[in-house]
Amino acid sequence: MHLVEVMVAGSVFLGASCSSLQIWAASGNSAQQWIERRQALERSEQDRLLLEAHWRRSLTAALDCNQAAASMASLAQQAAADSTLQRSVQLNPDGRSLSLEWRSVGNSVSNSGGSGFERTRLVAPAGLGLCSPAAEVPA
Repeated sequence: MHLVEVMVAGSVFLGASCSSLQIWAASGNSAQQWIERRQALERSEQDRLLLEAHWRRSLTAALDCNQAAASMASLAQQAAADSTLQRSVQLNPDGRSLSLEWRSVGNSVSNSGGSGFERTRLVAPAGLGLCSPAAEVPA
C-alpha cells in the first residue's frame, strides 16, 4: 500500500467512527429524554390522584357544581405539588370545571432539548361526584 492509500483509508475509518459515535450519543440522549418524560408523566398522574383524594376528603356533596369547582381550585392551589413539577390551576369560564396543568421544572435533559414535559387535564366536580345536581340553582 502506498502512503496515500493508507491516509485515505485512515480518514474514511475516522469519519465512520465519529459518525457512529454521534449516532450512539443521540440514541442515548433520546432514551434518557423518554425515561424522564415517562417519569414526569407518572409524577403528574400521582399528583392528580392525590388531589382527587384531597378533594374527596375536603368537599361535601351538598355543594352545587359552581361552588364545588371554586372550592376545588382553591384547595388545589393550597396543596403541595411535586418539587420536580410546576402545577397551575385555573377555573374555566363556565365556572363548572377547572384546568390543571403540569410542567417539568429544573435542568433535565428533556428541558434542555426544548421539548419539556407539559400535561393539561380538565376536571369537573360533577364527573368526580363532588357536587349535587339537586343543589343546582336554575339560571
